[in-house]
Amino acid sequence: MFFKTAVVAALLPSVFATKGKGPDKDGKYWLSGDGIKAAFIPYGASITNLLIDDQYGISRDIVAGFDNATHYSIDKGHPHLGGVPGRYANRIRNSTFEIDGKDYHVKPNDNPTKESPDGADTLHGGPDGWDYRNFTVVSYTDSSITFSIVDPDGKEGFPGEVVSYVTYTLEGMDWDIKIVALATTKKTPIMLTSHTYWNLDGFSNNETNTVSNHSLHMPYGGQRMDVDNILIPTGDIIANKKGSVNDFWSKRKMIGDQENNEDLKNNCGFNCTGYDTCFTVNRGQLGNYDWRTEGPVASLSSAWSGIQVDIYSDQDAFQFYSCTQQKGDFPLKRTQGLKDNKDFPRTIPKYGCVVLEVQDYIDGINHPEWMRDQKQIFEPGGDPYVLQAKYTFSLKGGKEPLLHYKNVLAKRPGTTHCDPVEVWETFTKNGWDVEWIFRYPQTQLSHFHSEAHECMAVLSGTATIRFGAGDTSDDLQENTYGSSWENGGIELQAEAGDVFVIPAGVAHKTHNTKPEAEFKLLSPGIGHGIEADDPRQALGEVELSGYTMMGAYNGGNWDFVKRGGDYGKSWRVRKPKCDPVFGQDGGLVKSWPGDDKDADLEIVQVENREHRRNSSKL
Repeated sequence: MFFKTAVVAALLPSVFATKGKGPDKDGKYWLSGDGIKAAFIPYGASITNLLIDDQYGISRDIVAGFDNATHYSIDKGHPHLGGVPGRYANRIRNSTFEIDGKDYHVKPNDNPTKESPDGADTLHGGPDGWDYRNFTVVSYTDSSITFSIVDPDGKEGFPGEVVSYVTYTLEGMDWDIKIVALATTKKTPIMLTSHTYWNLDGFSNNETNTVSNHSLHMPYGGQRMDVDNILIPTGDIIANKKGSVNDFWSKRKMIGDQENNEDLKNNCGFNCTGYDTCFTVNRGQLGNYDWRTEGPVASLSSAWSGIQVDIYSDQDAFQFYSCTQQKGDFPLKRTQGLKDNKDFPRTIPKYGCVVLEVQDYIDGINHPEWMRDQKQIFEPGGDPYVLQAKYTFSLKGGKEPLLHYKNVLAKRPGTTHCDPVEVWETFTKNGWDVEWIFRYPQTQLSHFHSEAHECMAVLSGTATIRFGAGDTSDDLQENTYGSSWENGGIELQAEAGDVFVIPAGVAHKTHNTKPEAEFKLLSPGIGHGIEADDPRQALGEVELSGYTMMGAYNGGNWDFVKRGGDYGKSWRVRKPKCDPVFGQDGGLVKSWPGDDKDADLEIVQVENREHRRNSSKL
C-alpha cells in the first residue's frame, strides 16, 4: 500500500489538500473558477452541473444531470450520466479479451439477443461499472476535488485490483481533468473517459430543443474506426472524406447540417441515424507536441447562447455521440429548460445533447494490429494509466461589428486637427481609459488585442487601416471574424475626426499614412496611461504632426498580439456599458452584439453623429 500511496501522491499533489466545507443539501460538491461553477458527486465521480453566463449574461447549466445526488443510484437507467466509466470505457467485443495467452470473460451488458440475453458485448465496464459505484472524496477545496476508487480483483470479471484517483479542478474558465489508475496485483486492461452530456444552450433554446444548431470542429479527426451493426470495431481505420457526414475536420460545421443526408442512416449502428463514432486523433505530423497548447481536439459552440468549449486532451481517440437513444423521458434539472412552454417539454429529446469522450481506441485490447497495449494494458510496478483533459470555455457572442464613426470629432479652430483634451474628456466621461497618443510611421504590423476592446480616434492626418487579416500566412491564423489570412480583410480610409471602435480579437493594421513622419509616442508615459499630474494640461501641450491617433480601452489593460497569442481570451471581454463617443445613447450600446452569426466581417459606419447604419459584408 505504501507503493500505491507514494506513486499517486507524486502524480496528484492535491490529494492531501485542505478539505472544503462539504456537500450542499443535494449532496453536491461545488467548485468555482473565474466565470464558471460546477458541481460533482461521489457517485461515478460525476459532474452534475456546470454553470456559465451566456452572451447576454444569463446563467446556463450546460450539462445533463439530476437535481439531487440520491437520484443517480435510484434511477439506474440513466445513460452513464456525467461519470467516469470503468475500468474499461466503451465496448469490448464478445465480452472477452486475452492477456499473455490467457482468456478473460467479463460480464456482458450491451446488445442483448435471444442467444445472449445479458448482451453480446460489454459496455463501459459492465453492469456495475465505475459510474454506477460510489467513489471516496479524498480532497476538496473551493476549486478542486479528488475522488478515489478501489476496484477489486475479479469485479465484473476483470483481473487484478485497480486503484484510481480522479481530480477535477476549475481555474479561470478552464475545467481540468486528471485521472490516474494503478494496477496493483495483476496485469489488467484500463481505459477511462469522462462521459458528460452537453447542451450549450442549457436546454433553454426557444427555437429548438436539439443540438442541431451546435457547431463542431475536430481538426485532427480525419479518420474513424469502422464498426459493425452493433458498434464493435472491425479493425479497419477509414478516412472521413471531405464534405462527408463524418467530416468535422476540414472546417467547423453544424451538427444538424447534413441531417437529411442518406449517408447518416446507419452511421451509428443498425437502423440508427446520427453519430456514435470513434474518431482517431491524428497528431503524428506534429512531432513532439504539448497537448495543452497545440490546439483542441474538439471545439463545440452554439451561436444561440454564444458559449463555446474547446477540449484539449492527451488521448489518441475521441468518441462523439449525438444522444440518439434519448427518448424524451429524462428530466431536466430545475436550473434548465423553459417554463410553461408546451412546445418544449422539460425533458431531453432525441438529439437533445451530445457526449464528447476523450479516450483511447475502443476495443483496442482485441486489436493487436493497432499496438495499443502500452496505452491499455497495465501491470503492477509498471507505469500508471493517466488521462488528462482541459475544457476551456469562452463566449463567442454575435460577432460584434466593427464601428467606424466618420468625422464625429470637432477640430481645433482654424486647423484640420482634433483637440486631444476634448477627445480625452469625452472618452473618459464614457468610461474608456485613454492610454496613448501615437504618431504613426508609414506602416505597422497587423495585430489584435485579446484583453480589451479598443477605440482609436484619428487626431490628424490620413491613413488606410486594414481590418480582419494578418500580414502573412504565418501570422494571426485566427481573429474575431474567422481565418485572419484567407478572408483577406477589408480596408477603410481614416482621416482626422474619425473614430474606430474595434472589438477584441479583430486584427488591424495602419498603413499608407500621410503626412509621412517617424513613429513617436506623443503622450507622457510609456503608452499605458497618461502619466501626468494634470492630464488636461499635458494633453493640451501635445503638438500634432503627421498621422496621429489616440487609443482608449474599455477596462484599461491591453496587449499587442501579432502572432499566436491568447486569442480565446478575446471572447471573454464583456460588452462595455457605454460607447466611447455616444455614451449610453447609441453606437455599440445599440449595435453590439451584432445580429450577424457567421464569420464575415461586418462594418457599421456612422457619419457626422447620425446613427445611420450602413452594413457591408465581405
